[in-house]
Parts: sequence; C-alpha cells; structure tokens
Amino acid sequence: MRVKKEKAGVFLSVMAAFLAAAALLTVLMGSYFAERQFDLLGEVCREVVQQSPQSGSAVINALKSAGEAGERTGAEYLQGYGYSADDFDKGYSRMYAAAGTGFLAACLLFLSAFFLERRRTARQVEALIRYLEQAGTGQQGLLGRRREDAFSGLRDEMYKTVTALQQTRDRARETKNMFAVNLANIAHQMKTPVTAISLCIQRMKEKNTLEYLASVERQIDRLTCLEEALLLMSRMDAGVLEFQKKEVDVFTVLEMAAENLEDLSLRKKVAVHVPEQPPVCAWLDPDWTVEAVMNLMKNCLEHSPEGGAVCCDWEDNPLYVRIRIWDEGKGFSGKDLPHLFERFYRGEEAGRDGIGIGLYLAKEILEAQNGALEAYNRPGGGACFEIRLYHR
Repeated sequence: MRVKKEKAGVFLSVMAAFLAAAALLTVLMGSYFAERQFDLLGEVCREVVQQSPQSGSAVINALKSAGEAGERTGAEYLQGYGYSADDFDKGYSRMYAAAGTGFLAACLLFLSAFFLERRRTARQVEALIRYLEQAGTGQQGLLGRRREDAFSGLRDEMYKTVTALQQTRDRARETKNMFAVNLANIAHQMKTPVTAISLCIQRMKEKNTLEYLASVERQIDRLTCLEEALLLMSRMDAGVLEFQKKEVDVFTVLEMAAENLEDLSLRKKVAVHVPEQPPVCAWLDPDWTVEAVMNLMKNCLEHSPEGGAVCCDWEDNPLYVRIRIWDEGKGFSGKDLPHLFERFYRGEEAGRDGIGIGLYLAKEILEAQNGALEAYNRPGGGACFEIRLYHR
C-alpha cells in the first residue's frame, strides 16, 4: 500500500509537469496564430491599396484611428456583410480555454504530489523516531526495506550506529558478568589457603608445636602467587602492561625459563631439555616472554611422570618463529582441550595447588606481542604447546 502511494505521488508529479508543458505550448501557439492574423490583415490592406492606389492614405488612417480608439467598429462593419468573430476564430478561444484548464490541472496535480510527498516524508521521519525509541528501550527494532531516496543514507547510518551501540552494550553486559564470575573464582581460590592456614594455626596452638609451620608457609606462598597473578591479570585487562620489545635469542629465553624452574624439576625428578640449535632471534620482551614460557614448562613438569623429560625445539620461517614445548605425560583430555586457556579453568588432572591462571596469562602475554599459542596432543603421546612469534 505504501509503495502504491509513493508511485502515485511520482505519477502525479509527472502529469503536472506534462500539463504545465502543454499549457506553455498552447500559449506559444496562440502567439504564433496572432502573428498569422497580423500577416492576414497586412495582405488585405496591400490588396486594397493595389486595387485603389488613392485609398492608401485612407487605409493607414483607418488602422491608426482603430488602434487609438480601441473600439470594435470593424466588427460592426463586418457584421453588416454577414460575418462574425467565429468565422475568423480558427479555434483560438478553445485553444486558450484548453491552455487555462491544463494549467489549472497542472497546479492541482502539483499540489497533490507535494502533499503526498510531504505525508510520505512525515511517515519516514516517524518510522525513524519510532526505531530510535525502540533502540533506546533495548528492543530489537528493524528498519523496513525501502527504495533508494533522500532518507536512504540517513537510515543506513542510523542502523549502523544503533547496531554498534547495541554491540557495545552487549559487550559491557558480558564484561560485567565475567567480572562477577572472576570475583567468585578469586574468592574461591583465596578461601582454600586461608582455611588451611587457619586450621594449621589452630592445631599449632592446641599442640604447642611447629609441626604445621611448613604447611602454613606453603599456603602463604600460594596466596602470594595468586596475588601476583591477579595483579598481572588486572593490568592486562586494563591495557596498561607495557612491553619493552627487542631482538632476543630464543635459546636464551628457553634457558632462562628452565633455570627458574630448576627446583620444581628436581622435586618432580623430571628433566628439561633445551637443545643447542642454530641461533634464531625474535622480536619480543624477554622478561614477560620468559614468564609465559615458564607457565608452559611448569604445566608440562606437573603432568610428566617421574623420570620423564620436558623437551623444546624451535625453527624460523619467513612468517614467524615457531617454538614447541612438550612432555611425556598422558596429554590433554578431550574435555579439557577447548578450555585450557580460559582464566581460572582447572582441568581434571590439575594439582591441588593450581589456580588456573598460568596458561591464560601465557596466552595473553604472547598475543600482546603479535604472537599466538595453541595446545594439542602429540601423535606419539604427551601434551605439546606451540608458540608462533610473528616477524614485525
């Protein structure tokens, strides 16, 4: 129905323009016929003068007196011989009447088209206002599909702006929900060591002994690690963590990470092999990259059997430097593999002291340096982490 009204408005506009052109053509034709009448009068006067040369001055005086008087004396003379104005009309009066009628019709059609266009514009503005009101109240409003017109660009920009605002609102809601979940996870992570410390202190008071001092120290260390991880995570979420990137040898990064985990390696009786290979440099922040690699190596150490080994290798290609770190354990379970890098996720085989942040932080640190991290199970057994550090 709305499309028909729009087509009617266009049709009326075209008809108005056509009739206005017809009226103008009629006026021009009237001017042409007036010139023809003037020529006819001139021919009559010349014929009279040729037949009677002495009447030339009388004809001129008659024309002057008729033009100055402005009276229709000539009409009375011709009527005496049985002639009337209709005999010389040649359809001029009907032509002028048609021109006037056409002009009036053109004006009416133009006014009709104007008011139809005005109503259509008002409806479009109302539709846009209604769409903005729906978007403001959180409703999923949609703009109807229309033909291309003056409002097309405005509709497109409004739709894109409202869609972007809705996406921003959805992201803010997701962030708020994630914050609530993370807060609950933090509270849960802190509850366990605090409870253990309280129990140890209570037993130490009851038995007046230092037997549980080592357990207290272990739980305090766990709280300290949790605090440092949470601070690092908050800095990364806020985007204020700065990286001092430079060219660094990959062997140096892996060797430093292995040295920092030497105590854990000895306690687990698992060796960390960093082989000698041709030097390969990557553009990275050495301190934070060592932190990320340590988290990966630590995960491999904790899931390696006693007497096993954690191995590394690396290679360079035109796109990136690839680093692989793997163990000789059972590998990742199918349930854990899709969630390994989620914050506070603890897999089925996670140790009781784990807090589920290490792999998440490793991935965030590497991706912030134009890198990538993925995990998979090796065909021969064991879990493998693959790092790709893309060339700048």
